[in-house]
Amino acid sequence: MKNILLLASLILGLVPVLSRAAEESVYTQRVTAFKVAPGKTEEFRLLLEEYAKVAQLRVISGEINSWTVLRAVIPSGASAKAGYLLITSYTGYPAEPKEVPYPEFAVQVTSVATLVSTEIWQYTVAANGHSKVGDYVLSNYMRVSDLATLTKFETEYMKPLADHAVAAGSIQSWRFFTKLLPAGTDVDYMARTEDILPTFASFFALNNIWSKAASEVHKGKDFSGLMAEVAQARKMGMRELSQVILRVSTKSN
Repeated sequence: MKNILLLASLILGLVPVLSRAAEESVYTQRVTAFKVAPGKTEEFRLLLEEYAKVAQLRVISGEINSWTVLRAVIPSGASAKAGYLLITSYTGYPAEPKEVPYPEFAVQVTSVATLVSTEIWQYTVAANGHSKVGDYVLSNYMRVSDLATLTKFETEYMKPLADHAVAAGSIQSWRFFTKLLPAGTDVDYMARTEDILPTFASFFALNNIWSKAASEVHKGKDFSGLMAEVAQARKMGMRELSQVILRVSTKSN
């Protein structure tokens, strides 16, 4: 029973959030990956739609900021590590999962899907805007050797470009995350960015979108030194494209 309750808390983000004043400016997310059994996709998605009602209550109460479900687009199929990501966003850090209601949800989910992984990430910097159902999410996972340099690059160079692209309607939003758990030398990716795109075709236009934004936002500025540093600070490890199929949030998240 304890394991079932823990799994339910991981799926729905049904955990208390630490509320110390020092954490008010900290935003985190729990990312839970699932692989659905063959022939069980429709049943799995119906379960998610049903329990989105629970997430809505938690958003209204202020316990979580949002609950989002992403469906894998590329890679997908039998060779993909996971087909769905369930993302719960918080103000502050998630506390240790405690006994929660709705354990039957965990029982139902584990009858049609396998829990692949659970990770906790922290928002480091983000552009304006937010995602909505139907948007595409390009996740760029990075191996990091110098987090301070990478954070400087994402904050000083990329965020202004992203804000410009959001204002122009080219992308919906952009975010930079660092991983809190799991961590250590055995973990491949310790940082990621998300490009929130309005259409599938937007992915193929991204190089032009960023180039145009850079020519307008950073015109006359010299970032050659920072570019050289960030090339050594991180290596792009993997890119994945997903689509938002469910989202429960406040208007500002």
